[in-house]
Amino acid sequence: MSGHDHPEQAVTFKRNGRSRWAGICNLGASAELSFEYSEGGRLLAVSSRGCMGISLPEMARLFQADGYMTNLKTQWLPSSSLSPQSAVWYDEEGVHERLEFAWENGTASLDTVTTCHEQTLGVTPGGTELDGISDISWVWDDQAGTLVESVPNRADRELKVESANSPAEVLDGEQPPLDLVSGYQLTEGGGLEAGVQFTGGGASCAPQGIAPNDTERNGQYATRLFPFSFTSDVAASDLFGAGAYEYDIDDRNGVSVTRLLRFPFLDRATANLPEVDSANGAFQWQLFYDALNGDGLDPQRPNLLKTAYLVDFLATSECGDGPLDRPGRAYATVEYEYQTLSDYLLDKLSE
Repeated sequence: MSGHDHPEQAVTFKRNGRSRWAGICNLGASAELSFEYSEGGRLLAVSSRGCMGISLPEMARLFQADGYMTNLKTQWLPSSSLSPQSAVWYDEEGVHERLEFAWENGTASLDTVTTCHEQTLGVTPGGTELDGISDISWVWDDQAGTLVESVPNRADRELKVESANSPAEVLDGEQPPLDLVSGYQLTEGGGLEAGVQFTGGGASCAPQGIAPNDTERNGQYATRLFPFSFTSDVAASDLFGAGAYEYDIDDRNGVSVTRLLRFPFLDRATANLPEVDSANGAFQWQLFYDALNGDGLDPQRPNLLKTAYLVDFLATSECGDGPLDRPGRAYATVEYEYQTLSDYLLDKLSE
């Protein structure tokens, strides 16, 4: 058994989502992802019932972690396909997409039988069964900090990691677990699609105010803001205003946390889906973890995500705001489940 058997290791999560901006209780299951690991805890592949979302910043983050998700403070930051086809495939059961990694070569590939990514990424499936032939491929250059995404008959997209002033640069030391959240420049065919450049080390502050239901401050508070400037190929530099990635970085009630709470992003391809009611493609993920007094909290791994909500971006919190409430409406939710690596390996042996 390797030294990677930490208290919990991410194995599966479920996504609920219909593309319309809907009340949380009205969302239906649309995808479920299963994660496959080596005996040493390295991510080998992800299989999806339904369709998985593709996030280039998160793919780059996984390559920077060399495939060891347990070395990340927060494992597998969320992404979601809002294609209505995902729920259709989910109802058919089985495996419909498979993402495989070859860490030694710095490559990854996605094989799909779905049309979920046709409008957003230009992906046409190669057949009605998974055949091991990649419909999307990625190449990571660790020296250059670039990730190139290739799809047949479409110009390549390239993400270049921009670490200056980022949470990764400010928060991470030499030893894991690491944050590895950075800025980036995303281009397609050489043209700028979106850019996030962090502009300072961030403001820190204590939780402000006391909510009647959280007098001990066991909830989530925006105690650290990392401001960024945003650029794109359209006049949208003010799309996120005084935008910031919101963190809760604090020692409260005997628990030390470094939790990414909210981060905005631009996705016009998804916004252009006829089923998605987004004015400008400005979205935000809102992330929720176990309360500091929660029964499920592991004090040794307090940064494990439990639920994430995809919403329209509205505004950045003031430093100290909280406790941050869950949204009443969302495009999608992501629910996380965890299992120890040793239990995962025992389950594999019994199959």
